[in-house]
Amino acid sequence: MVDISHVANIIDTYRRLGFATALDDLGAGNAGLSLLARLKTDIIKLKMVRGIDASLPRRMIVEG
Repeated sequence: MVDISHVANIIDTYRRLGFATALDDLGAGNAGLSLLARLKTDIIKLKMVRGIDASLPRRMIVEG
């Protein structure tokens, strides 16, 4: 995404119109928690989380 503010504005507009929005592959590349906090989508799809069975912090993030 080149202009995250523009995308956030689109998401806000869709929300006002009654649509839900989703963020695909959270955790891949630049699509991390800061992007999620900025866009505030209704649904997220996580990328594969390797080592989740051995990592309490990763499990806590996914559970949240």
